Formats: sequence, C-alpha cells, structure tokens
Amino acid sequence: MFESLFSYYNQNCASFKRVPNGSLEAFLAEPQRYYKPDAGNSMFAHNTLLFDLGGENDHSPADDSYITGFIKQMDEIFSLVMISEYFDESLVLLRRLLSWDLEDILYVKLNMRTPESKLKMSPDLPGKIRKWNSLDAKLYDYFNATFWKKLQALGLDCVEKEVDLLRQAQDRLIRGCFGGSLPQLRSSSQIKNKDLRPWQPSSKVAIVGYDLPYNSTRNAASDPCLKLIIPEVQYTRLLLRSQSLRYRKNYPLRAPPSVGVSAGSVRQLPKRPI
Repeated sequence: MFESLFSYYNQNCASFKRVPNGSLEAFLAEPQRYYKPDAGNSMFAHNTLLFDLGGENDHSPADDSYITGFIKQMDEIFSLVMISEYFDESLVLLRRLLSWDLEDILYVKLNMRTPESKLKMSPDLPGKIRKWNSLDAKLYDYFNATFWKKLQALGLDCVEKEVDLLRQAQDRLIRGCFGGSLPQLRSSSQIKNKDLRPWQPSSKVAIVGYDLPYNSTRNAASDPCLKLIIPEVQYTRLLLRSQSLRYRKNYPLRAPPSVGVSAGSVRQLPKRPI
C-alpha cells in the first residue's frame, strides 16, 4: 500500500515531494530526513492506516501498550475488517454479515494505475516499509490474522465456491454492460464521456478508467452500467446531489410569513438569505 501512496501522492504530499527524483528508495533510506509531521498531507507518509482509523500515526512505536489498546478498541468497533489483497473473499464475509444478495456485492475495478505508473520494488523495500510504518504493520498483521480465522470458521471450500459464483456473476454483468466483451482500460484522454474520466493526481501517474460502448443519455442514478464505472469524485457529487434533492423534497421551503401593516408604515417583504 505504501508504494501506491508514494506514487499517487508524490506531488501532493510535501514529505514525498521533497525527495530527489521521486525515489521511494531514497525516502525509505532516510525517512526522518524527508518526513515532516506538520507539512501538507503528511498523513499519507507515515502510518496512514492508523491515521484513517483515528489513531496517532506519529505515536512512538516503542509504546507497545498504545497500539495494543488501539487494536483492541478497533476490534470491538468493527465486526469485519476487509483485506484488499483478498477483496472477493472479504466481500463474501460482508455479504453474509449483512444478509445481502450476490447482486449486492458485484463491482468493477476502478482507480487503477497503469503498469508504467507503478514503482519497481527491490527485495529489501517491503521490510523497510514495514519498519517505517511499524504501527500500521501491527494493525495489519492482527486484522489479517482475524480475517483468516473468519474464513476458516466459514469453511475455505465454501468461501472458494462463493468467490467463484461472485466472479461468474461479475463476468456476466460486465459483459452485459460492455456489449458482450470484457472492457478495455482507457487513459483519461481516451474516454469520450468526461463524467467517466478519473482524476489524475499528477503528470507522473496515470489513472485509467472505462468508457461505455454506447452513448447513454441516461444518468448514473438510472443506468446501472454507468453507475458501476463512474469514478469516485463524480460519484460523490452524484450522491450529494441525490441527498440534496431528497432533503428538499422532505423539507420544502415554506413561504415567508406576511408582515403586518400599520398606519404610516411601509410594507416590506423579508429578504431571503443568500
């Protein structure tokens, strides 16, 4: 994950941006030289998992009681922690936990980098990444272990069958949306529909997306295929717009109250707030 963070936020995180030639090796050789806790977007450069969960990402790793207590707290809050490397298996557990149907967990992969945008990793880098992000490593190791315990409790053969059913249904859905064939990943400039162009973090990283094989006049709210491939920035706007319309429908603006007129007074309607 850290390689992805370093690549994706190389020009947006000050601690990464100051590294010569955008070198991950250089950063991990002397992380304290480049990492500045108070610099912009520094949370992407150190123990990001812990930060995202509300923890102190710069807490001393020597204080084992802190991360132990934090993990215990997270374990009590979350019924399931999904593992991205085993995303389909995670979805099987999620579906059972929430009593969802198979159709509820179908998805299309989004927000992917081109192979050229991925940094090449030497054999010693994973160990350096774990050392620099030691609190994240402990967090990951614990929930990865509990994740596999949940899979084993369900039965690995059962999980394998459900994953296979998920992938078959996913294949049918994707082929149905893309004219019977699997979609081709396209660069942002190749995608005709601008609403489907993924956000590009910098000129050094290329994020690919999809374009539907037809010109849909429907919007994402009514087109399930379009809804599947719309990037997260545009999808967030769609959700906000939907919630805004729902709020206005449930809580319509009332007409302003009339103002009484007395002798010698001038009637003036109250101004609406801007």
